[in-house]
Parts: sequence; structure tokens; C-alpha cells
Amino acid sequence: MKNLRALAELLKKPNFRRLKCFFSILGLLLVNDFIYGQKYESIVDTTKMWVVFYNFSFDPPSIGRTGAIKIKDSVMLEDNKYWQCVLEAWDSTYNDWALRGYIREYDDVVVYQDKDESRIDTIYNYNWQTGDTIFSEPELECYITVTDTMTNEFAGKNRFIQEIEGHHYIQLKYYEGIGSNAGLLDPYFYCRVGVYRYLVCYYKNDELLYKNPDFSDCYINNLPNSISNNATTDYEIYPNPFNDDLVLNKKDQEIDLVTTFELYNNMGVLLQKIKLQYPTVHINVSAYTSGIYYYRLYSKNQNLQKGILIKK
Repeated sequence: MKNLRALAELLKKPNFRRLKCFFSILGLLLVNDFIYGQKYESIVDTTKMWVVFYNFSFDPPSIGRTGAIKIKDSVMLEDNKYWQCVLEAWDSTYNDWALRGYIREYDDVVVYQDKDESRIDTIYNYNWQTGDTIFSEPELECYITVTDTMTNEFAGKNRFIQEIEGHHYIQLKYYEGIGSNAGLLDPYFYCRVGVYRYLVCYYKNDELLYKNPDFSDCYINNLPNSISNNATTDYEIYPNPFNDDLVLNKKDQEIDLVTTFELYNNMGVLLQKIKLQYPTVHINVSAYTSGIYYYRLYSKNQNLQKGILIKK
């Protein structure tokens, strides 16, 4: 009893009253954070690397190639805000890095801007709740919604997960600190068809934390340089590498077959679609940046020829 009285008298002194106030405020802050907020692992992190498999929709599912993405130095863009540079590499050792775009993270939101486009898209937001429509394009009847949220183990730790519905080829999941099971940048390509993406490997501090069991390795490239199925028409495409123009020349000009030419960038985005009406066609490609591009020629949904083109 004497000890309790002594402690009560001690707490009445000014210094101890201030200490009581401090711990009371600290307790309220902790409770508030527990009830109203959660600290998530950042996606934008210069120690991470993502490897993604790209498969064109007109190819068998196992045909394609991997590319790596990492985040590096910050730059100030026209909005007077600092963004981190997103780099990509396509070589077998993932050492030949080139600029892909820019990324920012704030208040549990991740936004992305491609280097070749001016629009800024929200690609992740941990504040999205079940039932939220996070993207829509009515003209294409494309609606992306959150169907569920949960916390499960993935890539070495328990992570907050959002399940996404409306994607055209995969049941999407957004993982805290990682991005999606279709790769870091897949949400940027909502409603754009033509290529399928799958997260193959995920690294942090050069440590492999996740490897997709559906793939044999973290580097895959089984795309042929050129394919022809001996159809009734065939085109020469030159020069390759190219600068500002591509020439498509029909070898057998006596064959009258309506052929369509499609050009894709290395992320699988369709850049041009041209119906070839003349034996020789010149295509202006001066607006495109240096890198790897893919093309295909087809007629009546039959693939005639496809391959790789390189812009100097």
C-alpha cells in the first residue's frame, strides 16, 4: 500500500505528468494507425527487379521472350515533381538497360508515364476496395474491377493482395510491394490486346524471391527471327535495322491476296496496322525510338510471316 501511495505521489509531479501525456499521445497514434491505416511495402524501390514473359496472342502460349525491368535514378519532369526512371533490358544477362518510362509512389498510390506518351496512369492503389471499378473503356466494353482483398504469403512474406476482374487473359492479382502477377507495368495496358504478360521472376537486392513454376528459367527467348508458313504470298521487309522508313516488297506480284501488316513495340503495344494494297509499300517509322519491334503479316486471320525489326 505504501508503494502504491508513493507511486501516485510521484505521478503528480510536473515531469511525470508530461511523461504520462507523451505516452498517452503515442498510444493514441498507434491505435489510430492500427484502425485507419496500414504501412505497405513500397513498389517503387531501386533494389528490385522484375522479369516478365511476353507472348503475342497470335503465337502459341510457350512462344515469346522475357524482358527485365528495374527502377533507378530520379528526374524532375514537366509537372515539377520527381519521378524514378523505369529501365528495361532484353539481353540474356539483363545488363543492357534502356529507359522505358517514369514512375512515382505516394500515399499508397503508384502512377506511371511511358517515355513515348504524355498520359499519366494510376497503375496501383492500395486504397481500392472490393467492388471498385478502377478502369473502364466503354467503347471496348472493358471494365476492370476489384473483386476481393486479402492478406496471404507471397515471395517470402505476408502481403496485402487485391484480386482484379475484367482482364482479357489472366486472373490478375496485385501484390503489395511487387505489382501484379502479369508484371510491374501490366496495368498500363488495360484493354489493349495483342500480347500476354506473365511475371516470371522477382528479385530484391539481387536475391531471387519468386520464380513462376510455369517457366523453366528467368531468361527465355524462343522467338524466331523470321517465320513463313509457305503461304501464297511473301514479303521482303527492309532495311533491318531501320531508321526512318520501312519498305515492304511483295515477292510474287502476280498473287492477288489482301494482306495486313501490324507493327508492335517490345511491350506488345500495337503501333501500326496497314492493309497492303500495292506490291511495294513505304512505311514511315521515324517517330519511334531505338529498340526492338515485332511485326506480322496475315490474311483472313492466317499468319503469313512474322519476325523482329530493330530501330537504330
